[in-house]
Amino acid sequence: MKNKIYLAEILKTFWLEKLKIIIITLICLIIAIIYNIQNKEKPLYEVSMVIEPRSDSSLIRFLPINQYLTKNLIVLKKEDGLKDGLIKEIIPVNGNKIFKKYLEIFDNYDDLKLIIKKNNFLFAEKIEKLPSSEQEKEFIKISKKFSVERKDLQEYKNLKLRVVGEEYTITFIWPEAEEAKDIFNDVLTESLSLLKQKMYEEIDFIFNFYEYHTISENNKKIEYLKEQSMVAKELNIENNAVEDFEMRQLNLSRNSTLYYLRGYKAIDKEIEIMEQRVNNELIFIKNEIQNLKKNDDFKLIKYNSSLISVKSLAKSENFRIYVISIILGLLIGLTYVLLVWVIKNPENN
Repeated sequence: MKNKIYLAEILKTFWLEKLKIIIITLICLIIAIIYNIQNKEKPLYEVSMVIEPRSDSSLIRFLPINQYLTKNLIVLKKEDGLKDGLIKEIIPVNGNKIFKKYLEIFDNYDDLKLIIKKNNFLFAEKIEKLPSSEQEKEFIKISKKFSVERKDLQEYKNLKLRVVGEEYTITFIWPEAEEAKDIFNDVLTESLSLLKQKMYEEIDFIFNFYEYHTISENNKKIEYLKEQSMVAKELNIENNAVEDFEMRQLNLSRNSTLYYLRGYKAIDKEIEIMEQRVNNELIFIKNEIQNLKKNDDFKLIKYNSSLISVKSLAKSENFRIYVISIILGLLIGLTYVLLVWVIKNPENN
């Protein structure tokens, strides 16, 4: 019963002394405002934009390359000169693999540094006046102001919160709002250009390797057929010298030493067809790659530049300081009033 009486008296005291509590709270808030004014730094702005992988259906122009190179992956994997890991990273070209390569650009400060240097921003001109050792440090420092944040997308399914996807956001922090947005847009454009360049280089590398391998293998087979054709001509075997049944019995495959029995006419025609088929295949896929490079006005990454967000980080920091100062002022005011009440009412101890 006494505890209830004391509590009522304390609350009543707080109400009666509310002016003192408000004054102490205002004093704390004023101190916080003075602190922010005296320690005012240049405000920072955060530019951000959500990016997503493109769907495979929107990358249909890669279909001929995918079909051709995927068909020959087994051959490529057998070769010591080409790493299996590189093939899996590139072929088949799809939205997720392209997106992964794009994220790697923002993890690689060297790539970002080259992009920033290339754009000749105002700060880049100032940095170039510094000693070479300091220039690298400054460009790396600016590159680190870019980051990619990953967030799981969740929703309730069957009364359980489950991850249904993921969202990636590119962020950039800079002192000037408009300049930050300009830098962000330029880096976005250049990073996508670099992505295409890297991807085409890797596709070219795989294709060139496969082209070399295909031509080499084809030349070996043609060389063998030419030798068999010469033997057939020496023996004056113009047409097939054996029946189909005998051919199967003799096992007249292309590796057989008796292949000349098919006759030089058939063998020469086979050589002509092999040369033409390989050349046609290689020319077709080479043209497809060249067409991609010429008509590259398509987005490899899904994003909407009109949804670029710019927000001030300084305002949120100031607001946090003011909230803390108000809470602290209330606590100090309440404590002060409570201590005065205890001192004036020693019989309640």
